[in-house]
Amino acid sequence: MHTPLWKASVGYSRYVASLDPGLLDRQSETPSEFPYRAIGRPRTEEVRRGTGIEIRWPMTEHGRIRRVLSRSGARRRYAVPCFRGADRSVHAEAAEEAMAAIILDACFGTDFQEQPAELTFDWRSRSHRHYPDFLVVAGELREFWEIKNDKEAADIRFRRRAERLSELLEPLGYAYRLVAGSVLSRGAYYRNAILLRRFRSALQTLHPRYLRSIPEIPPRKVIVASELLRNIPSGQSDGVLLSLLFEGKVSADLSKPVTAYTNIHPPLSSQGRMPWVWELFGKSN
Repeated sequence: MHTPLWKASVGYSRYVASLDPGLLDRQSETPSEFPYRAIGRPRTEEVRRGTGIEIRWPMTEHGRIRRVLSRSGARRRYAVPCFRGADRSVHAEAAEEAMAAIILDACFGTDFQEQPAELTFDWRSRSHRHYPDFLVVAGELREFWEIKNDKEAADIRFRRRAERLSELLEPLGYAYRLVAGSVLSRGAYYRNAILLRRFRSALQTLHPRYLRSIPEIPPRKVIVASELLRNIPSGQSDGVLLSLLFEGKVSADLSKPVTAYTNIHPPLSSQGRMPWVWELFGKSN
């Protein structure tokens, strides 16, 4: 049996093993005419109002509505380097949020922002204020995510709040999702995400003659990974396969460990499917 590529990667990724204070002041790359990061909304929009709800967006270069890290280190926090788009780090308050950041960063076709907005909404005859953990964007889909550990995700209060926010946000074009930590650790998705990020640059270092030898997979066809990379030097084939998956040039069932015997498919977009992160929730179409 072929050894899974992630066999040596156990537990949390080294990217979230500790907080690097040097990441706190890292400058993001943003267009000069818009000195702030805006994901899933018009760049000039500061507030969006609906019936019973208001979304207030941040006008900050890092795109966060509030600060979750401090140099005092009073509470454990996480800074996760991200590799898609602008060079930046995701700031997280819990290990589950750091896991979500790694998975989202590894998933081709998604964009996301942590601490993306302040939601003020009416519920049970009172006005409430809430800060979702992420805004996840894929094509026309925009979802706010609230990440909780399993005990919190099962709490009826959080579930009812999520239902209320889903109801209020839908007319504004946004969905709301309560995500349990056990969902993020389902199958091999998280372990594969670590490897996809680690070997993201393998294609860039591949000699052009080897790159040309990688065949394009016809629509609705399947090819075994070892056959796809038969002309790639053995010492580079694993990294090249992971890099192809990171860049969305091919797709595979990432709920299982990636090996030389993994079935490789055409890109998910060519199959009319959502990015693979939605497979965590059992909805990939």
